[in-house]
Amino acid sequence: WECDNSKFQSGHQGACMPPRRQKLCIKKLTKLNGNDTTKLRETLIKCAAVETFFAWQYYKKTSGQSGNVETQLQSGTIPEDFKRQMFYTLGDFRDLILDTDISAKRKNPNGKTDVGKAVENIKKILDKKDGQAGGTQTTP
Repeated sequence: WECDNSKFQSGHQGACMPPRRQKLCIKKLTKLNGNDTTKLRETLIKCAAVETFFAWQYYKKTSGQSGNVETQLQSGTIPEDFKRQMFYTLGDFRDLILDTDISAKRKNPNGKTDVGKAVENIKKILDKKDGQAGGTQTTP
């Protein structure tokens, strides 16, 4: 776990970031441009797919029953532990979309951090020129 206060926004002293979050696959989000919500959606799906692939490989390796979990998956059963891991991983993407991620987004000598750039690109798309959020709005 990463608990260095310099890795977080101010006001989050004592916070720690799990390894899953430190290695989140967001490279495609850092290269996103334009203001197309469909492109944002596709990019988020691709990032989540890459993250799911690597999380599954790691899960198979560390669960101690790689053949068994692969057989379970092929029969349509996703292991509960893996579902829980993906729940938190998708929550990490949610935090980026809603800009509630607590990691530092300040500029470094090479420009913005990957997280900062990804959040900036997402905001550009969701905050259209006329102030309307991109995409459809639903009411609960």
